[in-house]
Amino acid sequence: MKTTKSFHFESTPNVREIIFHSISTDMNFLSWNENALDMEVELSGFKSEVEEYKPIVENHGDVMDVFFLKKKAFSISFFGTVFPSFRVLNATIKVPKGITLTVKSTSGDVRISDVSLKAIRVTSVSGDLNITGGKCGDVEAKTTSGDVKISELADMKKLEIRCISGCVSLKEGSFSEAVIHSVSGNVKIDGIDPSFERLNIKTISGDAKIFFSSKPSLQVDFSTVSGKVKMGERVIEGKAKNLSFNTDKNPASIFNFKSVSGDLEIAFEDHDDETKEDFGFTSKNDETKTMLRDIMKERKATKEEISELMKTMGYSEEEIEKFLDEEDEK
Repeated sequence: MKTTKSFHFESTPNVREIIFHSISTDMNFLSWNENALDMEVELSGFKSEVEEYKPIVENHGDVMDVFFLKKKAFSISFFGTVFPSFRVLNATIKVPKGITLTVKSTSGDVRISDVSLKAIRVTSVSGDLNITGGKCGDVEAKTTSGDVKISELADMKKLEIRCISGCVSLKEGSFSEAVIHSVSGNVKIDGIDPSFERLNIKTISGDAKIFFSSKPSLQVDFSTVSGKVKMGERVIEGKAKNLSFNTDKNPASIFNFKSVSGDLEIAFEDHDDETKEDFGFTSKNDETKTMLRDIMKERKATKEEISELMKTMGYSEEEIEKFLDEEDEK
């Protein structure tokens, strides 16, 4: 049978974090002014199991743990296919404002809407995470194959997203610092406030597309092996090691992108004329080599000393040999 049951759990004033443990339950979170936990869950199973069901709530000082199922449910088999006899299908949950919300899930989707929280931390294997509206200080999401979508979430101080194959989408929000690591999933940032302090994106094969709500004041540092980087009319294809360019004379924000084969595209929303601006690319390697040339020119170091210095800086034997040969020819 299927039915919906409601539960109410009073919280204590010293509770700062609530941790939800789930396997496959889809969860919908809201925040409210009450210092209590309010839950409405949809259940499926035998009548006796449904009637007896109650979430397990444990208090550990300033942390509250909530388990939808603390032990594995009894399963039944039909023609070789195993079905759990009892399931918590989904839950709509109201949590106190200002707390840290932590969710540990295997395959259930997590939706968080119009909340006012200190922090959000979500760990999932294959479930999707969708955060829409509200305010939150810190957000941390870790998934294997689940997608992460965050839209219209304001005042994030620190955002950290790590995923394997899931895609990442950020839309119309604001943050101070963000770190996004993805192996093969794509990253899309659309209409984000460009007045952040730092944004780091790292992928293996995933592409990144960034559309700012207005022209950003950026220092852009990027490295790729075989990817393509596009900014306005400028395009870099193939290997690009430690390249950099600024969108302003005195950039206020730093954006760092590293990828093996993923592409990067940066544009300004509704500013077609501005995206035609020709930004000059400079190489940090070129700046370093200029410094080394000056040292050699002023005879402050020998070729052997320059060679050893370049090795410690990560240059390959081929790069060092080519550099020294070019200097000998001058």
